[in-house]
Amino acid sequence: MNSLLFAILWPGIGCAFLLIAIVCAVGKKWLFSVSLLLLGALLVGSWQYNRTHEIVTKLQLLLGDHTLVKTNSKRPELSIYRVKVCGLEMGDWEGNLQAKDINLTRPGSVVLAELRKRPFTGTYLKSVANLPLPQYTFVPPPEGREFDWAFLQPMPAGVTLEHLFSRSDRRAEMATIVLAFRTDRATFDRIRPPELEAITFEDFGLTQTLRDDNFPWWRKATKATAIWGRNAANYRKYQREKADHFSCERIVLTCDEDGLVQYFWRGERLPNPK
Repeated sequence: MNSLLFAILWPGIGCAFLLIAIVCAVGKKWLFSVSLLLLGALLVGSWQYNRTHEIVTKLQLLLGDHTLVKTNSKRPELSIYRVKVCGLEMGDWEGNLQAKDINLTRPGSVVLAELRKRPFTGTYLKSVANLPLPQYTFVPPPEGREFDWAFLQPMPAGVTLEHLFSRSDRRAEMATIVLAFRTDRATFDRIRPPELEAITFEDFGLTQTLRDDNFPWWRKATKATAIWGRNAANYRKYQREKADHFSCERIVLTCDEDGLVQYFWRGERLPNPK
């Protein structure tokens, strides 16, 4: 796509036909002039249309080759590299790229490749770069506002908070908020987050997590415990929402007959930037 044929010869031949058409017109060779004029206009027009109607696509692909083929010591950004990227079932793409179109500042076999597709000459590789690093965007609620954050409302009258745990660990890429409080069933039904759905006892799946994190005050669920959750048991059916700050966030909410309500939220691992 960046070869001499497409960059110079195609428009060059079209311009040459236009110049010859003008010469023929001066010599009053009208048939040749009109024919060459149409042919030259078609070549130049198709070249311009081809280069201005690109479809840009960015894909995460495997870096197959990255070899220096021509050094420019005066302007290193214009040095030429032979680059190949592989998309498995999607196919492979390769081409000669200038150093300014290559942004590989750290090791990594998967890169973000920019592909451009032209109407007449197909798809070519425009640039490659490292994948952007995921960002830790979670902001923990202010101290004393954890209930407001979890239930999207201030703590109602009659709710007695018994236990609270909140931790945000940027280095570990994880955050946890755990609450335990008492309230009546009517209040519980009113404040329960709407995105939670009833889950079975087998889907609870927090035994090991609670043991590892040492929450001795957390009451174990029984057959009589009402349980709601979102992505509660495992990650196989995880459905990430746009507002999620982590690649996996799960919520478990329990309610016992004596009015004890327990809330567990955890976000783990940073999502890959899109």
